[in-house]
Amino acid sequence: MKTKVGLFVLAIVSVAALGILAGCAGDSELNPVPTGSVQVMVVDAPANDIVELHLRLTSVQLGNRSAPVVEVLGPEELPADLDVIAAGETPVILGTAEVNEGPYTYANLVVDPASPVNRVRTSDGTVHPLTMQQEGVGTANLDVPIRVVAGGEMTLLFDFAAAASVRETINGWVLTPRIFSRGVGMNPQFGAMAGVVTEVDSEPLTSPDQHVLGVFIRDDGNWTVALAEVDPATGEYRVPKLLPGRYRVTAQMARATDWKPVGDPLFDQKDVLVTADQDKVVNIEIDL
Repeated sequence: MKTKVGLFVLAIVSVAALGILAGCAGDSELNPVPTGSVQVMVVDAPANDIVELHLRLTSVQLGNRSAPVVEVLGPEELPADLDVIAAGETPVILGTAEVNEGPYTYANLVVDPASPVNRVRTSDGTVHPLTMQQEGVGTANLDVPIRVVAGGEMTLLFDFAAAASVRETINGWVLTPRIFSRGVGMNPQFGAMAGVVTEVDSEPLTSPDQHVLGVFIRDDGNWTVALAEVDPATGEYRVPKLLPGRYRVTAQMARATDWKPVGDPLFDQKDVLVTADQDKVVNIEIDL
């Protein structure tokens, strides 16, 4: 099974990396590199019992295996406090920047792990500070490598999977960001997908300890492009922002720590069509 999931944590951006966008003071002024306009947008798939997820972002980056990382947006251009959960219903545009033309194969959404802004508010009204479980630079291949075209416009879309990114441990709440990234057209339209996952007797499924039941949404290339957490009490799941297209929907147990699928899919439905401004209902009945 192919999956492409991004793990995004603190990145230390060097002076050299910052200089790539600004250009070097000599030859680049005489022969400037053509640029295209890149709009950066964040959407979110929600998590059960979490009503707010606040993060301090410090950088948005694009990169290519054969070239240094390019900073698209820096800390002064990004919101000091982003509620990711709110982006589930209303996409958040982080900003727009001119980026050097050329191909890019991965994208980073960088979080400051030491910021007191990082916190969650649960459905009982309690606020919990978040600590980052890992440190370092995480990257993910874009679903389809993008090319910034001189004079062109595009959107770099980050889909934050809150349920797979935040969890409670004996030492408190931890953040291990899992984010899908894609390059799409400017001002993309969205549909939604929702439904109920039950056994054939209409009862919600029970997950083993340290496991979760998730709905994995894959594109026609079999890449995972979205995750949805199944509510253990009701069996409900929802992806509020999904790009129009054909998808394959799979229900599967996964490890609670990193949402890595465990065993065979419990359900596998192909060719689900989502259109713009549509709430696609996909109910899943599993015969165990």
